[in-house]
Amino acid sequence: PYNKKLLLLFPVILIYCVTYVIFPQVLGDIIDGFADSLMLSLLGLGEGNIVSQVMPQVIKAVVIFLIMAAANILQGFIISEIVTSYSLSLRNAMISKFNRISEKYIDSSDHEELLSFLTGDIDALNQSLNLLLANVIPSILLVISVIITQFALSEVVGSICLLICVIGLLFDFIYSKI
Repeated sequence: PYNKKLLLLFPVILIYCVTYVIFPQVLGDIIDGFADSLMLSLLGLGEGNIVSQVMPQVIKAVVIFLIMAAANILQGFIISEIVTSYSLSLRNAMISKFNRISEKYIDSSDHEELLSFLTGDIDALNQSLNLLLANVIPSILLVISVIITQFALSEVVGSICLLICVIGLLFDFIYSKI
């Protein structure tokens, strides 16, 4: 029942990742443009106001930042909606099953312990799903998009970035086995 929301989530995460990768490059262009304009102005070769020359890049950076922030907020809302709906459906299923339990079993067991056990498992699943959807999937897509960007800039830098990621995963795997 959550396929449509999940299908909506992935493009939002992708938009966030793309803007997250593009934003530093735009900031670098602003700094380079400002430095070039300042240097030309100091040498007496500059034309006009430095701020007006850099302003188009600043506007571009603000727009990209706003898109990135909106995608991040929308991603949070979608994840919250999916996890909350799923948790609610599990709680409703638990209540309907609990209502069908025989009175003899309920009378022979500790009510609070039984309810605590059932709701504790649902809360743990809720937290795990929230962590998975909010952190793991976007982080994996972000690492992939950064590696692709590094390869686009330079094959050497991309290879180094990929090698560092592989070494980090190996150390993480070894460390988790210890």
